[in-house]
Amino acid sequence: MSERCRYGVELPLNHSDPFGTVPEEFLQARLMPQGTPIPRAPYGPEVIAKRVRELGADFACYGVRYNDAAVTAAAEWAASNGFCLMLNNPICQIHGPVTPGLSTWAFPPEWLREAAAKADLLGVIYDELIHHQIHPGVTGHTNPWNALADVAGWSDPRTAYERVERGLAALFDRTAATGVRSFTEQVVPALFHAVAHCGGRPGCKVLKEQISPTGPLNRA
Repeated sequence: MSERCRYGVELPLNHSDPFGTVPEEFLQARLMPQGTPIPRAPYGPEVIAKRVRELGADFACYGVRYNDAAVTAAAEWAASNGFCLMLNNPICQIHGPVTPGLSTWAFPPEWLREAAAKADLLGVIYDELIHHQIHPGVTGHTNPWNALADVAGWSDPRTAYERVERGLAALFDRTAATGVRSFTEQVVPALFHAVAHCGGRPGCKVLKEQISPTGPLNRA
């Protein structure tokens, strides 16, 4: 069954988060000395809804934080303003605790069921998931370990690949059990086929990192 293309807008992150209730750590770690108070945005959910509506968006994407169950507020906001909703986890991959049985943070099932009960939840995005698998240990960006499966001790490509697929399947199956679809933001052009084979929906991140045509290709 085909679906029409929908246009979405990602909601503000960090200090502009319209639903967050606890101090946000990501901006502090990247841009400010640790412990620096982060100012709040001068506008709130009502103004953001107006601007998203003016853009003609069908859905809004909210970046959750592992230590702040603001998903309910985001879902209620989306439903009351006539938007569908997607959830992303841009901060949870590295800062969030590893979900038992996996090698990375996963959306809690209760969050997804709650959001789906209140809004038209189109799916969840696992932000830069493959980047976190193939580039472990990038300070400030990825954890020291592989996000899907430890492949450091495997010289056989087939075995390593199968371990990655099992990691993907475990993550996507956990989400699918709630009736919610999984998407991946592919910041590097790798393992699209593995994501699709294991039940996910890979999506390109255009003009970013290795996918960008700038840099080495333009060097003299």
